[in-house]
Amino acid sequence: MHDISAGEIDCVVVYKVDRLSRSLLDFAKLMGTFEEHNVAFVSATQQTFRTL
Repeated sequence: MHDISAGEIDCVVVYKVDRLSRSLLDFAKLMGTFEEHNVAFVSATQQTFRTL
């Protein structure tokens, strides 16, 4: 998360969404952080999510 805040990460790739978080609230907070820092989010086996 420090690297995301520092602008060093522009994309997070996971195998499955539940590997990032099983909590819907935590997932929503992470997606908000990704959006705030223009970080794309990609799940390799599920529908692609992208925030820019």
